Amino acid sequence: MSSLDHLPLFKELSLYISGKVSGELKLSFEIVGIQILEKDYQSAQKDLPQNNFYGIFSAGKQGMLLSIDKNLLQLLTDKALGGSGVYEKKTVQELAPSELFIGKEFLDWILDFFQNKSIDLAFQRIEENGQDIHMFFPDQLIQIMHLTVKVAHHTVGMIQLIYSQNAFSHEVA
Repeated sequence: MSSLDHLPLFKELSLYISGKVSGELKLSFEIVGIQILEKDYQSAQKDLPQNNFYGIFSAGKQGMLLSIDKNLLQLLTDKALGGSGVYEKKTVQELAPSELFIGKEFLDWILDFFQNKSIDLAFQRIEENGQDIHMFFPDQLIQIMHLTVKVAHHTVGMIQLIYSQNAFSHEVA
């Protein structure tokens, strides 16, 4: 299955995420770019930030990994807790409990989207170090969807979805 086969689903996911975040947090949040790459997991894992927010899902018998840039998650948490939601690049070591909570809420929104599409997806756990995640065989071909996020017209980070080629093969178009 080609990576482009999932593009309509991911465009819809992008609109859903943008609308959900904008509506819930009253924030100018938009996904301005979608890029899908294919590579083996060992190569992809080397590119995963060590210090990020990762949601791990099972998709049928396959796995799916959602990565949210920590600076983006901090901005969303700031806004959710009554802050200005203005982007400030920071060096982030560990996520605070409030940031983990907002990250889990974000993962729940993703889960709701896929379940509404009748795609069998189940949340497994949260991780913060991409180098410690072993979801696929090292030589397994995976697909990586990069979503570029802007808040108030400033590029603030990326959301990535990493999945095996046939993770959504049971999906009905």
